[in-house]
Amino acid sequence: MKGYGLGKNSPIRLSLGKENYEALIERHGQWVRWRQAVRCACTTKNGRPDIQCRLCGGEGWQYRFQEAVEESLSLPVLDGTTVELPVAYSTASISEAHDYMGVRYAEAGRYGRFVRFSGSRVPARGERVELSVLRPMVKKLERAIVTYRGAGCFSIDALAVVGAAGIAADRTTNADIISIGALRNETIDVDYPVSMTRRNLAFSPVADDPDAGDVVVATDVEYIDPFYFVVTGQQHRESDARFLESIEGDASMSFPECYKIGEGDIITLLAATQVGKRVISHGAGDIDTIPEFYLESISAIESGSTIYLPGVDYAFWGANKVKWLGDNRPIAGAPVFVFYAFNPTYRVVKEFPNVRSSENQNLPRRVALKLLSTFAERKPV
Repeated sequence: MKGYGLGKNSPIRLSLGKENYEALIERHGQWVRWRQAVRCACTTKNGRPDIQCRLCGGEGWQYRFQEAVEESLSLPVLDGTTVELPVAYSTASISEAHDYMGVRYAEAGRYGRFVRFSGSRVPARGERVELSVLRPMVKKLERAIVTYRGAGCFSIDALAVVGAAGIAADRTTNADIISIGALRNETIDVDYPVSMTRRNLAFSPVADDPDAGDVVVATDVEYIDPFYFVVTGQQHRESDARFLESIEGDASMSFPECYKIGEGDIITLLAATQVGKRVISHGAGDIDTIPEFYLESISAIESGSTIYLPGVDYAFWGANKVKWLGDNRPIAGAPVFVFYAFNPTYRVVKEFPNVRSSENQNLPRRVALKLLSTFAERKPV
């Protein structure tokens, strides 16, 4: 295998080494929004959901983020029983620590990223200690300035995510808001109730728009950064292509084994967009839903000979909705042409039957994905 690898100009020829898989993810990965599928409590023993359930809309599934990741670390002892945690694990909790002789250690103190252990023996300097750690994925902003985008839409620009050096360095996306403690206009002492969130956006049915000079802040914002996985829809080896064909899959995804991704999970590609056009029927209210899963933007709306203006006649609302802002709108039941860009979204259908470990290391996993073509509004994804 000498001369092969993941160099800039070399072909990708992978062995089962963990380093090669991680290099593949680093070089060819992309940001995704990942939601875990969890069976709704309304589902009976025979697998049938309650069609009247308000939690899952009768689909039998609810969706959530994985809020913590369990991983193993092997770290050298610096002095006595002290180790230094990598920067990414500075807030991780340690559930177990042991050395190569099987001696277990208890955490005796933490000083920043330095952790001291106590046990029945003192390991030699440079000896490695094996740690089981639980790394939180949810982050928190105590306070952030908010930008008002109009039509009840606020953005938290501090949640923008820029690619690290060598990893999507020229790309930007946004974290997903999980919850907001309060959204407040400090200039006029008014709180805005948050009805929904999408990426770094918060939506509120404001009675009066904030003035241009008003200071609006969000406090106690919990969020989760996008995940970085490899998704590919082509150039599979023959056995993988046959497996995808047998289950009618459209793509495969590779990711570190610490992420508990399973069948039914939802994967949205945040760095990829496609354009689409739909004809919908305008309802009687202020909100129309576009039957697509996760929209990036709406470029134009037309009905008959009328062209509607964004920010004047309508606004992009939530994940896939049009909010009409004034009286200039189609009549109820009229056909409406909507032009938009959307993020391709997939459902996990099956795990590849690959080797899961090699040379005492857990290898990154691979799953097959099925493209979702429409959005079911009642699914809280």
